[in-house]
Amino acid sequence: MSRTASSIARDITHAVPLDDVDVDNVTRGTLASMVRPIHAMRATSYRLKLANLRAPTLVISTTRDRIVLAGQAEAAAKGIPRARHVVLDEAGHCPMIERPDEFNRLVLEFLCQGHVPSRPPKW
Repeated sequence: MSRTASSIARDITHAVPLDDVDVDNVTRGTLASMVRPIHAMRATSYRLKLANLRAPTLVISTTRDRIVLAGQAEAAAKGIPRARHVVLDEAGHCPMIERPDEFNRLVLEFLCQGHVPSRPPKW
């Protein structure tokens, strides 16, 4: 197991401590299967696609995520018309697990601020 994969596996969540067996399983099962898509995503520019989004969007990033950095999330949010960017302190890559109450509160506030149409758009 590489040192990088191990550190990323341990950083996936701060809420659930991972022992060496868990880290090994995550590294072999999850990270290995994600390497190619991650490289493909890094080689692709999503700026035009983000700029074409018309739905109100909530972007939640965290201060301890070493997979998606806050600066990357902020840049994505700036590229989306009407996006709102919120940063959660002291959470890693899985804020919905690590900070479920705060995460759910943010999502509910966003949904309840009139950002969701009362009926679906016409197709």
